Amino acid sequence: MHELVSVIIPSFNRKRVLCDCIDSVLAQEYRPLEIIVVDDNSQDGTVEYLSSQYKDLIIIASNRRYGPSHLRNRGLNRANGAYVLFLDSDVILHDVNIIAKMTQRLSDDKTIGQIGGEIPIYLGISDEAYGRKLNYFGNNSVVVSRRVDKTHVKSKDCDYLATCNCMVRKEVADQAGGFDPYYQFGGEDIDFGRAIRNNGYRNIVDYDVAALHKHEPSGRYEDQTYRYIVTRIRYNLKWHSRKKNILIFLRDFGDALLFYILLCPKIILKTIAGDNLVRANFMGGYYILKAYAQNIWSSPSIYETCVRNYLSTETMNKFEAFFERES
Repeated sequence: MHELVSVIIPSFNRKRVLCDCIDSVLAQEYRPLEIIVVDDNSQDGTVEYLSSQYKDLIIIASNRRYGPSHLRNRGLNRANGAYVLFLDSDVILHDVNIIAKMTQRLSDDKTIGQIGGEIPIYLGISDEAYGRKLNYFGNNSVVVSRRVDKTHVKSKDCDYLATCNCMVRKEVADQAGGFDPYYQFGGEDIDFGRAIRNNGYRNIVDYDVAALHKHEPSGRYEDQTYRYIVTRIRYNLKWHSRKKNILIFLRDFGDALLFYILLCPKIILKTIAGDNLVRANFMGGYYILKAYAQNIWSSPSIYETCVRNYLSTETMNKFEAFFERES
């Protein structure tokens, strides 16, 4: 008898692609499964439609938009499975045995904390699966797993997996304390992977259990680029020493200055080439400096999050109260 797998899918305004994701989970050979969709106050009729189309779906609806980290924590607290699979609403499990393979790997090797990976078909890539690693400055790059031949796939150790497709044992997720919801966008997956590794586990990307990632444009924040920069700086402040953060700031400050030194030549070249100039072309250096100002202002609360259990009722209520004050 297999152990229960809880599949947690946060979503916002992605009714169409979300149904494709759910259908790909239901097509899996593995049983038993419970599917938990945590909706972020969608305005496209997602909750009503899912309720009418899927009999056994668990739906948790929010009364306002909190972001995917908080949604995953709500899903974790509802999950009954021994294993938890986190999916984004714009991914497809294209192989009906992916969940079976994931659970088998986690069962056979207790040193593995996370396993999964994304196949970025939105970039035109279908033969590689990506995990992630971080460099000294907190920037990420890909760790690639690919099929060596028809029967063998090369697994790779990585720093973290994007939560568009990763499985953990429930006890490992609880031990890590869930996801830090105070990141503005992204970053919670980096933080979660770090917490898991700090507890002595390995994170694995494996093409054989990777999912197709469409990277749907709908449901995303308009200021996504700025939010990514805020996230990176917040992560560095949270996890690195003051000395290291000063060195990273000096590098970032230099990047901001260089951005504006090179801005005029870039504008001239774009104009000659006939490219349209958009607001984002002028904002790179400003975003870096603004993100530092925002994070430094809130640094006391950032340091507090190093010891928080984000899954406790008290902490979740505190975040919701914080979010309502800031909104």
